Order: sequence, then C-alpha cells, then structure tokens
Amino acid sequence: MDTKICFELKSQVSHIEPYKAVSQKAWKVCSDREVMKLDWNESPFPIPDRVKHRLVSFIYNNPLNWYPPLDGFGLNRDLLELFAPTLTLDNIELFSGSDATLESLVRAFCPPGSNVVLLYPSYDNFRVYVEIERGNVMPYIPSNIFSPGNEIDDFIEFALDHDPSIVYLINPNNPIGYFLEDSDLVKVIEALPQTLIVVDEAYIEFSSRPAGSWELLERYPNLAICRTFSKALGLAGFRIGYVLANEKIITALRKVKNPKSVSTLSITAAKAAIESLDEISLNIEQIKQTRQYLIKQLNTFSEIRAYTSEGNFVLVNTEEQIIEQIRYEFEINNIYTRDLSHIQGMNGFFRITVGTRRSAERIIAILRQVLR
Repeated sequence: MDTKICFELKSQVSHIEPYKAVSQKAWKVCSDREVMKLDWNESPFPIPDRVKHRLVSFIYNNPLNWYPPLDGFGLNRDLLELFAPTLTLDNIELFSGSDATLESLVRAFCPPGSNVVLLYPSYDNFRVYVEIERGNVMPYIPSNIFSPGNEIDDFIEFALDHDPSIVYLINPNNPIGYFLEDSDLVKVIEALPQTLIVVDEAYIEFSSRPAGSWELLERYPNLAICRTFSKALGLAGFRIGYVLANEKIITALRKVKNPKSVSTLSITAAKAAIESLDEISLNIEQIKQTRQYLIKQLNTFSEIRAYTSEGNFVLVNTEEQIIEQIRYEFEINNIYTRDLSHIQGMNGFFRITVGTRRSAERIIAILRQVLR
C-alpha cells in the first residue's frame, strides 16, 4: 500500500554523505575456512577459550532478561588497575564500542556551528557525527600525509585559526599507520587549552608504545583518550570500548549517554578478555611480526609500495589498473581488503589488515601470480 510520507529529515541529516562501509561479502562465505576478512582491521584470532566458557556459563546461570549492571561488574576498576593505575573511577566510562564514545563526545562538546579540526586522512565516521550536530569539519591536509609530525606546528596554527571546539587525532593513525609522539600531542594540547583534544587509541596495542598516552591526563584536563576492545582484544562483534578523561568530561558524557547501553554479554566478554591478556599478548606479538614480514615481502614487488605501520594493517599503493587486477584475484580467493580510493588524494591505495603468517604468505603468493 502506498502511503504519503508526512515527516521530513532534519536539514543537516539530509545533506550528510554517509560513512562508506566496506562490502559484506565475507559474511556470505564465512563458512569457508579459507576466507580472509582483511578489510575492517579485526583480529585474525578467535576469542580465547576463557571468554567462550565465561559467556556460556553466564548465559546459563544469570538473568539475561534484566538490564545490564550499571557498575559493569567492576570492569571499570579492572581497566584502571591494568592500563591507567593512577586514575580513578571518575576518569573512565564504558561505551558500546569506541564509535559510541566518539559520538557522545561530539554530542556533548560540539555546539551547532562550531568547528572541529582533524588531521587528514582520518576516520570518516567521526566526520558524520560532527555533521549530525551541525558542526563544521575542518581537515588539515599535511604536505606529506605519511609523516605529519614534521608539520605539527603548522597543524597547530591551522587549528588556532579555526578556533575549534574539538581536535580529533587517531594515534596510531588509520589508514596511514604513523604514530605521533607524546611531545607532539603535548604541543597540541598546550596550544589549545580551551579545546577538547580527542585522541583515538583504537590501535595503540600494536604500536611501539602500547601503554598509550593516558599519563598526560594527570596534567591536561582538556584531553580525552578513547580505547576499544574491537582490535587487539578481538571483541569487535561485542561492541565495547571506553574513554579516559578528566572528571568534568566524564560527567558531561554521562549526561548524553544511556547508562544501560553496554550489554551484559559485552561486559562479561570484556572482563574475561582482560583476564586472558597473556594469550592475547602473544597474538598481538604475532600480528606485529607478521606485519613486518608482510611489508618486507610487499616491497619486493616493483609495482607496489607498502608503508610502515604501527597499527594492525598495512597501507599499500599501486597503479589503479593494477588494483583492479589484485582485487579480482583476491575476491575469487575469498580475500577481502579495504579500497581507499574514495578518500581524497588516495587513488591507488588499499589497506590490508594484518592476519596470520599463513594469510600473509597466501597474499604474497597470489600477488606473484598477478604481477609476474
């Protein structure tokens, strides 16, 4: 039956370009043991048995018809003890993934008409959150997108010129893979004391400084650090993350967040995962070793350039016609990578999530067939 639509989109929503999600083809062939989903930077390893057993036990012995516990079964305290021991419970809040963290930060601290500065290229979903709140996204495009740390003073000048409500930095950066040192972050934080500086540490465990920059929170009240269980900890399907910040920032976030938005099973899985850090740390080390192997092998092809990375992914550049050949061969072999041609200035680029050593060897073998 045809019905007349009698409602309208908010004006700012009707003009938003949605976040470009990748193909979901991998899900259609996930029963195939040989499928390699290397497009969203998920962990290649199954969740630890401890997590599986804890979930099964919880499902059979606890009331899933109840809303989640607001204290997160003490997960906040566990996270602080492990990853930020001098902070307090007033400095942490759980969210249903770091996406929800970023969205809440924008809702709380981005007034309509205000500017938000980010270091380009960046995570595009953050741009969507800003535009929904009628903020203005102001990207700073370095002359060399692979080492913007050399231009940090120019970035600061750009930010000062635009008087932003928020500055958003990903560290390590996605999709490039570079890492900003604390000295660079401090320059930005100190130059913009009235601006919220959001540092997204989704990939921090794969970096040369896996502890991250949480200690800066003791000195700078305008800093917020976002973390996730989706990458190194392997819980992407559970959607859980958290933010570390000054007490006033946390208080503001609690005003815009639904306190029961993090599911009971997500909390249960997260607690079991951090109890399994010995096993997960070995997985992280394997990924880092495979990353180095993959970069080295990719760079043996004259047609390809692979860039150093501090994330669990490798950025690759080649000619556009070659990318089409590579993508075709990858997909008929159930290998899915991330095309980045939709990003300004990144034609000819694609990103490969670092999987197991076996998956890296398979990639290299296919490329030898394509590029021989």
